[in-house]
Amino acid sequence: MYGLLFRSGFSTLPESNQDAGRGIGMDIVRARIQTLNGRIAITTEAGKFTCFVITFPIPK
Repeated sequence: MYGLLFRSGFSTLPESNQDAGRGIGMDIVRARIQTLNGRIAITTEAGKFTCFVITFPIPK
């Protein structure tokens, strides 16, 4: 459902600024999480909040 957030080039801003809007970032975050065998969960309520919970396995 939230796959679009992790696509390279996706941005919610119509124009970029110094902090955001270039469409790079979340795709890199997802790749790093997957490399480390982690998981990302997203909870959101439109107009109120979005919560990202990232978990990683404990090394043995």
